[in-house]
Amino acid sequence: LPVGEVTEGPITGEAVIIGALGMKGAGVQVCLRDSAGKVDVKCTVADEFGEYLLSVKPGIYFLAARANGAVLEEKRVDLRGGGYFRNLLSPR
Repeated sequence: LPVGEVTEGPITGEAVIIGALGMKGAGVQVCLRDSAGKVDVKCTVADEFGEYLLSVKPGIYFLAARANGAVLEEKRVDLRGGGYFRNLLSPR
């Protein structure tokens, strides 16, 4: 078998967003929108602890937290380098 370097991280070509919004963030929808901010690319709902995880191709996106149809927070995020991105949204 060939010998190679063992590394830790996401699959090559992947950007992974991991975060925690705190207990008040339970049930909040977290979405990545396209670089124009118009179309949801991927969404998830924060669990009972307010934790969420999204995995997408590297690129520029808008990251938004929504509850009951209202936007709680939205920001442009640069994920072009791939890898792990932690706690990009503020805890609630």
